Amino acid sequence: MKEETTNQENLLCPKAGTATSSPSETTTSQSNMNIVNVMLWMKRNAYEDSTIKKTAKLLRHLQANCNTRESEQVKTYVANKKVSNGHKENLIEAYAIYMRSENLTWNQPFYDRYDKD
Repeated sequence: MKEETTNQENLLCPKAGTATSSPSETTTSQSNMNIVNVMLWMKRNAYEDSTIKKTAKLLRHLQANCNTRESEQVKTYVANKKVSNGHKENLIEAYAIYMRSENLTWNQPFYDRYDKD
């Protein structure tokens, strides 16, 4: 009976694991991005709510996987990510919105979308 309880507890509260693309440790600079402030900036600049939510999700992904204070690291991370160019474009656009909200400049890369056959 005791073993059943343990199995049920594991189903309700699975042990947290790490994704293979997650960094092993988070640095101070990675956690400096204030996504709520970016969202408020977007709201003040008349972005749609759905765009704000999607941008926040993409920024959280970037924040968890690279140093968002270094634009070159963000570009390298996105370039090496094994996803479609459309998704890379979305990640870069989300980061570009963050940079605009902070009044920062950067050399934004361009990802051309293409049709899958």
